[in-house]
Amino acid sequence: MKWIVLIVLISFTFADGVFVLTDDNFEQTINEKKVVMVKFYAPWCGHCKKMAPEYIKLAQQVKESNEDIVIAELDATVHTKAGAKYEVKGYPKLKLFVDGVPIDYEGERTSDSILRFIRKKSQPASVELKSQEEIKRKTEIKGRRCILISDNPEHLKGYMSTARIMEKFSFFHTSEELGKTVFPEITKPSVVVLRDFGQQQLIYEGPIDSDKLANFLKKNQDDDVVDLDSDLTNEIFEKRTKKAVMLIYGDKIDEKLEKIFKAFAISKKSDEFLFVKVTNTDEQGQRIIKYFGIEPKEFPLIEILDYKSGSPIRYRFEGQFRLQQLEKFMDKYHKKELKRFMKSEPLPEKNPGPVFKVVGINFKKEVIDNDNDVLVKFYAEWCGHCKRLIPIYEEVAEQLKKNTKLKLMEIDGTKNDVEGVITKSYPTIFFFPAGKKDEPIKYDKQRTKEDFIQFLKEKATNPIELHKQDL
Repeated sequence: MKWIVLIVLISFTFADGVFVLTDDNFEQTINEKKVVMVKFYAPWCGHCKKMAPEYIKLAQQVKESNEDIVIAELDATVHTKAGAKYEVKGYPKLKLFVDGVPIDYEGERTSDSILRFIRKKSQPASVELKSQEEIKRKTEIKGRRCILISDNPEHLKGYMSTARIMEKFSFFHTSEELGKTVFPEITKPSVVVLRDFGQQQLIYEGPIDSDKLANFLKKNQDDDVVDLDSDLTNEIFEKRTKKAVMLIYGDKIDEKLEKIFKAFAISKKSDEFLFVKVTNTDEQGQRIIKYFGIEPKEFPLIEILDYKSGSPIRYRFEGQFRLQQLEKFMDKYHKKELKRFMKSEPLPEKNPGPVFKVVGINFKKEVIDNDNDVLVKFYAEWCGHCKRLIPIYEEVAEQLKKNTKLKLMEIDGTKNDVEGVITKSYPTIFFFPAGKKDEPIKYDKQRTKEDFIQFLKEKATNPIELHKQDL
């Protein structure tokens, strides 16, 4: 009898040392290669183009260090199956696959930062504890810790998958015999969760698979009230996996108010919300206060922050800081009886153009409720990039001022709220085409006069008329 052995090899195409993935080889690659970093990109995306040199540098660093890591990219506008399966909604999106398990990368887009992340995540997700002494030491150290007590290999496999995607915990595992000597209350395979706050020891006895254990840990990874840090900022404002109830302070801390806020958090705690304390005495707090344009005279205040619709929606508590009143405030939120907090500057006294100033209270009238094409620059006074853009944007407006159905406008995004527009950073520029104002187009080209004009030529509803020298 003759045996025919078929060997299937993954076929790669290279681009500057980066593996080029397609829908045809994607699943095979992430399942057969232990560590694969994938950049999902769109050829037209300005952020993708900006990141490209760092990603090529990353591939070169991996090659030079001879590490068994695949640095890959996928054009998600052509090969759409992988992007849809892994819920890629923006570009560039980086996902690390370790043994086929996806882990989102949300850090800085530099080669060094990405490589540090890859090395950390590709290490063993959980450390085995081989003695009573080792287990006891883990109960005495600080931080969030998980210890799997089980002899079942399938339990360990599911536990490892959870460990790879959870950032805030350290993960360990041990045998049932050893585990039960330190935790005699354990009667079956379980996960012991140790924390420095609240109930300091929790025992999870549910199915030890990635989803159910991960949901349990997410629910119990934070205290009733947490101080804002970089991880929480990312979770609330970038990943948007949680809504936030924020107690926002200036320099002066009110201990009585903190006790009321903690009681409020305990009363209304849920998987949906994080109760967060924000002060302008730390870096993260200063960033949030500046981003929302909160003035010192407004401190202290309590707000619900909801990103459900895509853009940040704020509901501000009005009244005396009493537990019963705060509970009613939350109840009204759930009943959809709260009115959104909208801030706006006063209407400008003079607005001669060619760049027209718009504010929160007249944005709908000037931008939405008319048949003009409108380009709107969202800026912040403190933003250096915004300051450098001022003369360029004004020059574009001057060159196009003959076009009566085309308006170039600007709005201070830190002092005015606008419905339906997401501005994570400044400057952010949107084009509102006539007849399709509910489908604004984000400007993502270079910020030069020529690129602005070319963009408007392509997107404007009516033909663009230029001065002769710009024809």
